[in-house]
This record gives sequence, C-alpha cells and structure tokens, in this order.
Amino acid sequence: MHGAWVSFIRDLDPGPQRPRYTDKRRTTMTWDAVPEAIDDPLSAERRIWTTP
Repeated sequence: MHGAWVSFIRDLDPGPQRPRYTDKRRTTMTWDAVPEAIDDPLSAERRIWTTP
C-alpha cells in the first residue's frame, strides 16, 4: 500500500489497475503481498445487515 501512495504522489498513478467501483460489482482493492481487486468481498456480512 505504501508503494501505491508513493506512486500516486510522485506520478499521479495509484498503482495496480482495477475496475471502476459500481454498486453491482462492489469491486474492492485488497492490499496483501500481491494487491488484488475482488468483487464484493464482504457480501456475506452485508447480507446479514440487510436481512429482516
């Protein structure tokens, strides 16, 4: 994540390419050893909060 911030500040490039966020896909960037874009990583938790 640090490298992405430095790249953004220096070059205005936030790092790894990822799809634009939409309510349908809910693509989220995960910052692990290898950064990765994951669609709706918290879907199970979100469903718990929206289930009557």
